[in-house]
Amino acid sequence: MNDVNQSNKFVTEEHKVPTNYEPEPTIVWWKNGDHPNDDVYRPFEDTGKKPTEPREGKVVRYFRHPSISGDSICDNCQRIMNDHGWIDNGGEGQKVCPGDWIDKNLTGR
Repeated sequence: MNDVNQSNKFVTEEHKVPTNYEPEPTIVWWKNGDHPNDDVYRPFEDTGKKPTEPREGKVVRYFRHPSISGDSICDNCQRIMNDHGWIDNGGEGQKVCPGDWIDKNLTGR
C-alpha cells in the first residue's frame, strides 16, 4: 500500500520512519581534532604540560600502518593516507577518510 508523505513523494509502509525515531548523533570528520571527544589539547601524561599544538586525537587517532605509506593514495577517497584517521576499536580497527560520518558519542581510550 502506498502512502503520501509531507513532501508528496510516494513511500511504502515498510520505508516509513517511526515517529519515535532519533538518528544517531554524528559528526563529519575532516582532520585530526574534529571529533568532540578527541581532546587534542589534553596535558601530556608524563609532564602534565598542555601542548601548544594539537596532538593525536583520543577517538580518531592518526592513521599509521607499517605496510602502508602515508603518501599512498586511498582507494576510497583518492587522498593520501596521511590525511586519514584511525579508530582503534580492537581487532582490525577502522580507517577514517576525510568527510566520513562518525558517531559523536565515541570516547577515547
